[in-house]
Formats: sequence, C-alpha cells, structure tokens
Amino acid sequence: MADLASKTQAQHMVMDTLALAVCSGANYLLRHHEARRRLLPLLAFPLFSLADITFIYHELKAVQLRTLNRERAELVAEGWVERGQVPTFADVSARERLFLPPRVRGNLLPLRILPLERVAAGPCELQRLMRRHRGDAYMLAVKRPERLPAPLAAADWLWGRYCTAPHVRVALAERATPQDVGTAILHAAYLRRCVADALDRRRAHCGGDGSGSGGGGDNSGGDAGAGSQRAGTHDAGLLSEEEMERCVEESRRLARRHGRRFFADTAAAGWKTRRLLLSPLERAGYALQ
Repeated sequence: MADLASKTQAQHMVMDTLALAVCSGANYLLRHHEARRRLLPLLAFPLFSLADITFIYHELKAVQLRTLNRERAELVAEGWVERGQVPTFADVSARERLFLPPRVRGNLLPLRILPLERVAAGPCELQRLMRRHRGDAYMLAVKRPERLPAPLAAADWLWGRYCTAPHVRVALAERATPQDVGTAILHAAYLRRCVADALDRRRAHCGGDGSGSGGGGDNSGGDAGAGSQRAGTHDAGLLSEEEMERCVEESRRLARRHGRRFFADTAAAGWKTRRLLLSPLERAGYALQ
C-alpha cells in the first residue's frame, strides 16, 4: 500500500505539472482571443481530470491484493472448481472490478451474503433450510427474479442487489469460521456449474447446440464444458423448482466433501485466509437456539 501511495502521489505531481504547462501554453497562444481564453478552464479541467482518473484506475488494477473478500473468494472458487487449481494473484486482479459488481461465470446466479431474515422468506423456508444445512455454519437459498421497472432494474444491478435475476443468497452463522465462509462460496461455485450442466442437458434434449457438459460431479477441478460458458444471467430461471433443488443438493455434497481441501489449497497458494474481508451486512450472523 505504501508503494501504491507513493506512485499515486508521483502521478498526481506529473499530471499537475503537465496540466499547468499545457494550460499556460494555451493561455499564451489565445492571449488575443479573450472569449476562447475564458473557455480554456472548462475544456482543460475535464480532460486532465479524466486522464488522472484513468491513470489511477490502471494503478489500482496493477495492485495484486492477497487478502480475500467475497469477490476474490468467488473468483478463486470458480477457478478451483473449473480448472482444479487456485488462480494466481495476477489472474484474480485482472478479473476483479473496482466499481461494478463481480462477473463470475457470466453472471450466472450471482451471490449475495445477507442476514438470515433476508435469505429465508418465511417460517416454512427457514425450516427447509435448517433441515438441509444441519451441521453447516451457513444457509444457502436460490431466489427467483422480481419484476421491476427498467430504471429501477438497472439501478438494482449496478448496486449489486440482483433482484431482477435468479441469484443466490447466503446467511452465515455467528460461529462461521473463514473456512465455513469459503465452503459457502464453494457451494455457490459448484451450484453454478451444476446449473450450467443442467442447462446444457436441456438444450441438448431440445435439439439445441449445447451438447457439451461440464465437469464431472465428484471431480473438484473438472473443466467446465464449452456449453456451460454460454449460460447467461437469466438462464437459471429456465430450470424447474425440482431441477434447481437437485442442483442445490448435489453442489452442497460436493462443497462439504471438498471444502477443506479447497481452503487448504487456497492458503497454500499464498492467499491470506485467516480473516475474510466482509461488510457489516455480510457479517451479520445468525444464532439458532
């Protein structure tokens, strides 16, 4: 971070000096055109500010952070599930986005970590989640999309709420350890692969072009098929409730079976796993009596 700060300060000095030199030169050249001289600040400030912001953006993208947050953990889990190896810091940094929500597997079933009351819609769903996740330190539910007006839908996606598309919601228990959080994120990664494979089978059955299938069920590092990569944001809504439930159960079994090895591989690759960076909303854990 000290290296980043020093480079950013040096960059500001260079840009300020360059802007001063260009504006001074333009001011001299336009000394006989008072109307044009008055427009000079209005033109120069946005251009040089945009250049400064662009350089800062590339400087931040060049930083390879090793501490896991939800977005980086999702990218690591996706690489481990699809290719059988933990992505490097450079690979994750190249895919990480600064302002927009993370794009994991083509935005298929994006993940949100929320308090339990926003994951379980009512007592019946809560009981079902408790039965499914007996012994787990998290609960995972797939939510169907809501209908919103176009402007609200765009804002919903930019803010990372995903209410207008099928998405995954996870609630963490108060006792959840970093490994439990990693297992929950791995569960979501396996779920995306299972759903993509189910969509491929549906396309093949309907005579579509999706004939390839993703990695095998028990192979934690199986390669995803070419057809799986075509699964888009809203495609998960094509599956029935029964198909989605089977995918959730299968992916949970895989996550429980391979969660410990995934977390060990992630730590061995150099990622800092002792504490995952989560927002206060994501850390709002539940406690069951």
